[in-house]
Amino acid sequence: MKIGVMTWFHYLNYGTALQLTALCHTLKNMGHSVQVINYKPNITVSRLENRSIFKEYFDKIPNKIKNRGLKHYTSEGKENLFYDFYNQLSFTDEVITLSDFQELNDKFDFFVCGSDQIWSPVNFNPRYFLDFVTDKNKMIAYAPSLGVSSFNDEDVKEQICNLVNRFKFVSVREQQGLEMLQPFVNVKVNRVLDPTFLLSDDEWNTYTSKETIKEKYLLTYFLGKNDTTWKYVNEIANKYKLKIKVIPVFESDLSRDGCIKQHIGPSQFLNLIKNASYVCTDSFHGVTFSINFKRQFSVFERFNKKAKSSQNSRIYNILKIGHLEDRLIKDKSQLNYIDKIDYEKVYNALNKEKVKSLSYLKNSLNSKLVCNSKFSKVIGNEIDLCCGCGACDNVCPVKAIKIERNKDGFFNAKVDKDICIECGQCYKVCSFKGKNNSMYIKDCNLYSYKSKDKCVLMKSSSGGFAFDTAKYFNENGYAIVGCHFNIEKECAEHILIEPNSVEKLYLLQGSKYMQSDFTNVIEQILNCQSPIVVFGTPCEIAGLKKLLEHKRIIKEIIYIDIICHGVPSYNLWKKYEAYLCENYGIKPGTIHVNFRDKDKGWRTKYIKIRSDNKFISQYQDNNYYFKMFEACNAFSKACYECRWRDKSEADIRIGDYWGDKFSEDKTGVNMVITMTSKGNEIIRKLSYLENAVIQEQDINDYFISQQTINIAKPVYYDRLMKNLNSKSVAIEEIDKEFVEPIIKRRKISSKIQKMKSVIKK
Repeated sequence: MKIGVMTWFHYLNYGTALQLTALCHTLKNMGHSVQVINYKPNITVSRLENRSIFKEYFDKIPNKIKNRGLKHYTSEGKENLFYDFYNQLSFTDEVITLSDFQELNDKFDFFVCGSDQIWSPVNFNPRYFLDFVTDKNKMIAYAPSLGVSSFNDEDVKEQICNLVNRFKFVSVREQQGLEMLQPFVNVKVNRVLDPTFLLSDDEWNTYTSKETIKEKYLLTYFLGKNDTTWKYVNEIANKYKLKIKVIPVFESDLSRDGCIKQHIGPSQFLNLIKNASYVCTDSFHGVTFSINFKRQFSVFERFNKKAKSSQNSRIYNILKIGHLEDRLIKDKSQLNYIDKIDYEKVYNALNKEKVKSLSYLKNSLNSKLVCNSKFSKVIGNEIDLCCGCGACDNVCPVKAIKIERNKDGFFNAKVDKDICIECGQCYKVCSFKGKNNSMYIKDCNLYSYKSKDKCVLMKSSSGGFAFDTAKYFNENGYAIVGCHFNIEKECAEHILIEPNSVEKLYLLQGSKYMQSDFTNVIEQILNCQSPIVVFGTPCEIAGLKKLLEHKRIIKEIIYIDIICHGVPSYNLWKKYEAYLCENYGIKPGTIHVNFRDKDKGWRTKYIKIRSDNKFISQYQDNNYYFKMFEACNAFSKACYECRWRDKSEADIRIGDYWGDKFSEDKTGVNMVITMTSKGNEIIRKLSYLENAVIQEQDINDYFISQQTINIAKPVYYDRLMKNLNSKSVAIEEIDKEFVEPIIKRRKISSKIQKMKSVIKK
């Protein structure tokens, strides 16, 4: 069978590389084809912190002082040894977003996640819980570690338990992890050995470098800093009359007597432990390989046992299994009692655990629960992403799909399974499925654009590029498709403006900061006999292009997408509207909103509300709607898995030219990225008109001032959505719980960073 392994490998840690190798080796020995899922995470957990940020920094001070000046040691030579070692493994193509992961469903018979601390609540990442796998019977957890002994965040705890409940086969590495999970999940949680214990001495020898080491030595491998530990190390070395060899972890280790100057990769790491007379370590895998090679060793606590983030439980667990608790050095008095390890006793215990662990893995892989059916190429799965573009609605031959606003307040595809014939056409046109023909921003040209028409500038959110472009092409026979706020429907929607209708273009001016209903305009685009300019978000543009390509419809269309951070829930807009009605006497269905009023400047963002004869102007920091937009915690699920942060399907991408370059500008400047020859030609034509100041700029400005990677969906997202959907919870309450803490932390964090930069100088 084909098995996809999901675990860490992306940083140069010996234990990480070797546990992955061990798991793949074991699965191959069972007769399976194995590939490692090539995922390098770059997101951090988005959670609500209850404690003061000052207290948080204060709590970190002891460790900051303790680890002051510590910098992890690495070198090109070491990196190359790791990469050479990984050449023994087979990797998939790189996967980045959930869309990439979902494409793997049809490629593997089973997915195995584990081991290492991939289930750590501190570094929670749903990918490592196989959240992308559609067939739950294909999911196996082998020895993931939670790392800590308790949950400290209820939202993370709920997320983890819900994800674990999707599994049919669950095991963890530590007893502490089992005790954390079992009371809260419905599936049986097993405890198994770290995969490094599943290989024999002979098997590990095949991965061990062959350098000969003649002298006797004590090997040290410390991932933490504790000066007292080195005193103990010297005493042990003196007791056994051994030279000390140091595997450098920090740059400061390079100056220690006995530091190994040669580059050390995973193979060299194994060889050093195998040939050591004694090992001193605070590393979990330092312990496991000391045991694997039957070395005499002592282990030290790396973390303060009272600390909530302590990971010592990993060490305690394996020592207890092997009856090796006496190898843990807690104080100097224990040095008198370091006797030779009875490895016969140790292996009697470990071999029993090894049999259980292999049995668990084999039984899981041999389970009859596995469905042999192919991955369904139909949208509408519970884990599917949707931007509500409407391409699937348009292509469905039996009208089984409708774009409706879901309970969370987003336009989403709803599939009637009773009507659906599973033809797969919806899957083929979905912008979140399969491959797209995107251009990378880094390979494109960037321009600044500022209209010379002051009236255009004041009504536009940025530099007037969208209006000037729409006006030019509309006057030259093009229909214009863009986003308009429908006051009566109280929502944003895309509309088509016929050629030579410049007087209607004002309807499209200004950013809307909400999801647009794109569905109805698609049919108008398909039936339009004129060439068209389409403005939309990157996902809308991608969906429309896929639809036209699938239908083999050739039209003259210019695609322009907008730099987009995400679309907030319409339930937030409803809350905000209710707030306006209650506090300002505004009637529903009469609200005109300008999200980027420039009366006080381009960068000083004000939101202006007009209803009948009432006017409200609010600074963004005092506006409940915009504050939550800035908090980035109420976007559509698809926004957190955007495929177009650093690429585009369009001819041109536009947005605000943030950054320092135009920081003194008061009326707005556009950032314009040309992706295609058509885009370059448009810039050339607009330059000839001399209606704007257009200057070529450095493409790196995009990566300095724009969001180029996704942020993590907040762990409290479901709770926030529930509150937004509840009629009994006011927007003020939501703001207090879900927004204010984020804004306060950002402000204080910014001040602290400035203070730190001053101190460093």
